[in-house]
Amino acid sequence: MTITEPWSKYKNEETKSEALADLQFLLYIVKNIALFSAPILVNGFKKIQGIFGNEEFSEIDSTVNNADNNFKIVFDMEEFPVNLNPSIIYKKKEE
Repeated sequence: MTITEPWSKYKNEETKSEALADLQFLLYIVKNIALFSAPILVNGFKKIQGIFGNEEFSEIDSTVNNADNNFKIVFDMEEFPVNLNPSIIYKKKEE
C-alpha cells in the first residue's frame, strides 16, 4: 500500500523528505492557480501575495495585464518562501 497523504508521510522519518517534496509541489500548483486567478480575485490576491512573501510575487499587479517578464519569473519559480501563519483570504459568508 502506498501512503499518499503528506501529513502521514511527514510523521515517518523514512518518508519525511517525500512528504516535503509533495507539499512543495502542491504549493507550486496553488501559487500558479493564484497567479492565473489574480484578475478575478483582486482583493484576495493581495492576501495571497502576503502568504507567499516573495518580492517578485508582491510586485505583480492583478489589475493589469500580467504578460510581463515578472509574471513569467514567478510562474516558473519552483522554490519560494511561504508564510506559515497565513490569514484567511475570504471569510465564510453567513446566511
